[in-house]
Amino acid sequence: KELEGADRVIGLVKEMIPPERAFFTSFLPDVLQLARATAPEWGRGLLVDRLAGKLTGCRNAVAAATLLDCEYFLPNFHRLNEEWSDVARTAGLKIIPWTINAPADVKKARSVKVDGLITDCPVDVKTFLKIRKP
Repeated sequence: KELEGADRVIGLVKEMIPPERAFFTSFLPDVLQLARATAPEWGRGLLVDRLAGKLTGCRNAVAAATLLDCEYFLPNFHRLNEEWSDVARTAGLKIIPWTINAPADVKKARSVKVDGLITDCPVDVKTFLKIRKP
């Protein structure tokens, strides 16, 4: 969440993880611009919290992600609905809401066709979805 030190984090991640295995996310446009400049081969995603989502609305939040050349749009789950999903998908973004822990919330996310999700309870979500380990 902090711009200070972001260049150091980006450098460490680049050394340790191949770009096809992860992508950079941030709430801060400046961090995403830094990631684009120093690690253009890496994907990026704009995190949108509840307040920013409420203040900007979905179209402006998606426009910001697009202007930052993001591939991913990561709205707070409580902001996610069909309109947000449709606007992001129309802009060519993959949608990964956060933080989804309850089975009812997983159902809601699936109903608006997300591309993934962020959870604090991966075992519970995995069990709910009945996904088996590869």
